[in-house]
Amino acid sequence: MHAELVALADQVAARLRNKALRATCIGIKIRQHDFRTVTRQLTLAPATQDSATIGRAARQLLDEWLSHEPRARLRLLGVSASALDTEVQPDLFAHVDAVPQRKLDATLDAIRGKFGTASVTRASSLSRRRQG
Repeated sequence: MHAELVALADQVAARLRNKALRATCIGIKIRQHDFRTVTRQLTLAPATQDSATIGRAARQLLDEWLSHEPRARLRLLGVSASALDTEVQPDLFAHVDAVPQRKLDATLDAIRGKFGTASVTRASSLSRRRQG
């Protein structure tokens, strides 16, 4: 479930980067086996389009919900971004370690743009049985 969540977060981040947008609010949508739907949101500061940051926020929301519903059976899982803003000049000193992540995101976007969305994936979005 977490692997799928990371893949969904990566897709959301790629769409944000493609449109030169950043999101301040990350949300997840969970539909249970009986069609009850739950949404959870988390506000981020500063706004982001970073795959890893969006994935961490989505995972935090899911883990928090699962702590209250440990045996839940899901039929749908989704990741969303809202409170969108155009890309702004990043703070030069705030996230020095984010530069390699931005380069990785840009490279993955370029590969997917040329060869298709299924051409490359992050290892974190692979299920455990596929990683072994």
